[in-house]
Amino acid sequence: MFCEKCGNNVNENEKFCEKCGTPVTVKTESSEKTVSSDFVAAPTAQAPKKPKKPMSPKLKKRIMISSIGAGVVAVILIVLFAVVVPILNRVNVADYLDISFNKDSLYEGRASVSFEIDSDQIYNKYFGNGKSNKNSDKKSDDMKSVMTELKDGYTASYKKSAISTILSHCDVSAEIKDDSAKTEETQTTALSGNTEHKANTTASVYRLKSDDVVVVKLTWDKDVNSKREIEAAEKKAGISFDKTDRTIEIKISDELKKNSLELAEAIEVDLVDYIIKNNLAHIRGINDGFLSFSIDDFEYEVGNYKFVYRADEYFGSKVCVVDKNEKIDESGTYKQNAVDIVPISVSDRSYLKIGDIINLSIEAQHINNTNIFVTSAEKRIDVQANSPLTVDEAKNALESIKSDFTARSKEFRGVENVSISDIYLVSNKDQNSSSKNRVVVVYKYDSTDLFSSAIKESYATFVFTDAYMDGDNFTYSLASDGSYHSKLSELNKYDIWLNDSNYTTTKIS
Repeated sequence: MFCEKCGNNVNENEKFCEKCGTPVTVKTESSEKTVSSDFVAAPTAQAPKKPKKPMSPKLKKRIMISSIGAGVVAVILIVLFAVVVPILNRVNVADYLDISFNKDSLYEGRASVSFEIDSDQIYNKYFGNGKSNKNSDKKSDDMKSVMTELKDGYTASYKKSAISTILSHCDVSAEIKDDSAKTEETQTTALSGNTEHKANTTASVYRLKSDDVVVVKLTWDKDVNSKREIEAAEKKAGISFDKTDRTIEIKISDELKKNSLELAEAIEVDLVDYIIKNNLAHIRGINDGFLSFSIDDFEYEVGNYKFVYRADEYFGSKVCVVDKNEKIDESGTYKQNAVDIVPISVSDRSYLKIGDIINLSIEAQHINNTNIFVTSAEKRIDVQANSPLTVDEAKNALESIKSDFTARSKEFRGVENVSISDIYLVSNKDQNSSSKNRVVVVYKYDSTDLFSSAIKESYATFVFTDAYMDGDNFTYSLASDGSYHSKLSELNKYDIWLNDSNYTTTKIS
């Protein structure tokens, strides 16, 4: 070892350095000790400890407040991560309510809108960034890639099924605020244990105006089985749902604006009301058991269109809707150019008895590519027989009788030049007879002799059977040609309707 003062090499057993006389210091493993030849150094005395200064109350308060604050922050963090964060991450189905308008009914007072929770939107929000979406349009021969896509596809289907199960327990309903509305709900069925559960997954509201407000209610099932099924499906899907019942008010005008839509003016047509008010529906005939129902021909103009009805078309069961400038004639071209057809439903038409009920009805219909709506309507008509024509009625209806005869004589005789001689009302004396009365027209016409080309005058009768007045109109059940003679005197003598004891004949013209 070496002297610490002069660096001379000394033996550790020596007490002093031979060169400078400095005491030799011996180092041990635990500490360094200085050893002298004659004595051991006395321990150094420690300085007396200073007494601690007492903590001031103000400092104590600060420390206490800091400790409490740290505790509060810790509690808030615990609550935040244990309660608030899970709540914020729950699916609120109200955020995924799909609102869609029927594009075929965008008319004021006629609009319809449906409400549905969009399960696909929920899935895409939480799982839409998976590999299955990225690779769905790719084709690969790599087996690993194919298996990955199959696995992702199965997982997606699995989760979507779980979401659909959860939503099947959330009932959707809707109605117009402060008003009654026609609503329809589409139900879905899910099995919960041994019980069958049904919930309305879609609600639709009709007859909406732009200023209407619709109240939509989302209501969760509260029964035990439903809760269990929801919990199981949530675990399956890997997400949780906020199952708080919600009531949402939706202003139609705002939704229309959001979708860049607007409602056009609608024209409503009540065809049944038009038929009844214009006296177009009739009970034909005067004999019980042989009565019939019919509707007169009409053309009803509405906006840029007109409704055309012809009784001889398919038993008069349809109305053609055509352009108002369409020509209506016997060619029937208008039927081919019709923009739409409106069916008329009539319960019975012929062989009716007194006391029977006729149901005349038309279903609601939107006329194709127009703003015209045919409203649903029905009319019950009591069957009553018409009263047989009286002498006074026949006299008042002479002009109508003559007009009908002129048109009919061309049909039966095929001649133009006819002249009326007399008109008779012939009544059956037997009140129980199936035929009540007739109007017999005696007329003169030009005929050609069978054996020569000479034209001579002839006389004939024309008969309107079961005549009666339909309002101001002269009408009848049957028109037919009668007998004919070369002389008027012979006709008056031999014609069955003019000379028969079973009839009362009254000349009215």
